Amino acid sequence: MKRFLFITNFYNDVDHTAPLILDLLEKEHKVGVLGLTSYSLKDDIRVKELHRFRNFRTHFFSLLPRNTGTSNQKSGAISLPKKIFRELVFNFFFSLLFLKYYKYDVVIFTWGRPRAKGFQRQIFKATQALNIRSICIPHGQNIYINYDVNSALRAKFESTQEWPNFIDRNEFDAYIVQTERHRVQHVEWGMNPAKVHAWGSLRFDPNWVKINSGLYGDTASLLSVTPGNLSVVFFLPHWRYNVDEEACLELISRIIETPDIALRVKGHTRGDRLRDESIQRLTRNENVDLDCTLESTPLIDWADVVVNFGSSIALEAVVKKIPVIYPSFLHDNSTIFDDCDYVFNCQNYNDVISLLLKPQLLASISEVAEKSRQQLIKSEVFNSSECSHVAQYYSACILDMVR
Repeated sequence: MKRFLFITNFYNDVDHTAPLILDLLEKEHKVGVLGLTSYSLKDDIRVKELHRFRNFRTHFFSLLPRNTGTSNQKSGAISLPKKIFRELVFNFFFSLLFLKYYKYDVVIFTWGRPRAKGFQRQIFKATQALNIRSICIPHGQNIYINYDVNSALRAKFESTQEWPNFIDRNEFDAYIVQTERHRVQHVEWGMNPAKVHAWGSLRFDPNWVKINSGLYGDTASLLSVTPGNLSVVFFLPHWRYNVDEEACLELISRIIETPDIALRVKGHTRGDRLRDESIQRLTRNENVDLDCTLESTPLIDWADVVVNFGSSIALEAVVKKIPVIYPSFLHDNSTIFDDCDYVFNCQNYNDVISLLLKPQLLASISEVAEKSRQQLIKSEVFNSSECSHVAQYYSACILDMVR
């Protein structure tokens, strides 16, 4: 039996690490989770389920100052006195005592720099001092093929001809990505090839997708709509990811005006939603929710069709055989969906609306489309390997590292 500590920050950290935590608990290892932000672990539906296991615990230091943000880009402010208090109290020696007291063998972080986040920096330093394995696993999934996926990266490359430098992430004992495509990118950005491993996607493994959906129960009662309407979920992107925001708003407006549509617009899990002024501009009715707060999984289960162009969440819809409309004209990035015959790649507003007016087209899956769906899952979820259970593969690889 080994003891694992997971360091989390935001919702997406839990969303992507829960499958691995579950597998480790089923193998009777001990697992602890420490949340470093104000995100409420006790209210997370996955964490509630994990508490069924006697070997699972969440750590909560009530005095630890926590930022109130939703992502690394929108982390929320901590006052200077609180930062000073955090550095004085939750310091390197506190971290050493914490890790030694609970006898953790492995500390698992999520994507990012090992020393970048306050108390996380001290935890990481303590792992090195105690010779505890430090492994970094995904907290999201990059669906983009091009590297200049947002305005900041594009501007940096145009001015310097250089990509970000990930060399400091080599301090982790292992840095995990989903596919070989992701691994190549990290190596090109400065990581040691021996440190970067492609193990597949925990979050979108069909085994986990089924379990995760089951945690939410019946979703129909959560989203009452007029009978006979087509249920549409529109997942918003990060606005800074080379998106034509005005065109996106125009498409939402046209969907609202389409008869017999029940629309739910879901903001990005890491912060970007429709702006207040945008909501005021858009027409609303009883079948329209422009800022739906329901989580993505029950929304997809409710949906007849998903509209998505800037989020990996479409992979869950693909796994569940929910039709996906990909309005590629709303951004100028290249994604894994560009050449996927399963999704409906729409080049303009009319393409989208025409599909919504003909649900029978959305519901039909041709042999070519099904083959493309399976190929996408194999490449993006299983890293084109013969693996059939990603969490079990992660567990086996990690346990090999610590034996």
